[in-house]
Amino acid sequence: MELLQLKYFCSIAEHGSVTAAARALYVSQPALSRSLATLEAELGIRLFDRAGRTLHLNAAGKYFYQRVSPALRSIDTAARRLQQQAGEADRTAVINLHVTPFGISEMIMAFHEAHPDLKLQFARDRDEEAVFDLSIGAYMSDPGQYSHIHLYRDEMVLAVSVAHPLAGRQRVTPAELSGLPIIAAQPGAFSPYNFIERLYTAHGLEMHIQTTAPSSLTTKTLIEAGQGVSFFPRRQIDSLYKHDLVLLSIDSPHAYDDWYLIWPKGDVLSPAAKTLAAFMQEFYQTY
Repeated sequence: MELLQLKYFCSIAEHGSVTAAARALYVSQPALSRSLATLEAELGIRLFDRAGRTLHLNAAGKYFYQRVSPALRSIDTAARRLQQQAGEADRTAVINLHVTPFGISEMIMAFHEAHPDLKLQFARDRDEEAVFDLSIGAYMSDPGQYSHIHLYRDEMVLAVSVAHPLAGRQRVTPAELSGLPIIAAQPGAFSPYNFIERLYTAHGLEMHIQTTAPSSLTTKTLIEAGQGVSFFPRRQIDSLYKHDLVLLSIDSPHAYDDWYLIWPKGDVLSPAAKTLAAFMQEFYQTY
């Protein structure tokens, strides 16, 4: 059993599919599938229940994930702190992807081309003990609580299935949103749930949460199955997923969200993190 196998397993568990995990890790789907198959063979037990392309942790998988995930975080934290002590951190920037912005793959490739001497590492962690330089922040009620750089603004759109009564439309009014069964992300500091709450409060609408979903991929799948509607940043969903959804513009001045690069106030960024922050700001101004 190898450390990389465990990291791949945790990513698949967190993203709900090999496809989404491969996209987040920037590795091929076959490599991830082989790694999972090898791990399950070594353990002698299946860790996931499979429903089409979606994977759900079974009882054994949940038990394994709950013990492996904290151990991996501890390993990553120890390694990062050791790098800092050794001076490696001056050439490495760690960015925490609370949420994934559109164009992230293109940004990474362009950064490596412009700065081949610097390294990027990625996390998707809300653990306060985790060590990272910068985070992607969106859906925030108060970005001013962080030091931040504005990256871009994205239109928030209503996503419905092709069979939904609104599917023949291109736009909706706020009043038409009232009472619709919403598939919402789980609440959190960087959750799309915050946008939904702000939009419905601003227009005095009835907010009916049909269910919550652990990831945007699960949300997309449930909408396609006709289980409800939801809201996505237009450029994000078009760039990250192949989907069979109808996206409708919302006639509201509140139908947008701002995306930021954030870090705790008072923190001094490393040289690599400063370079990355400046590069990302320029990249998204022209992308």
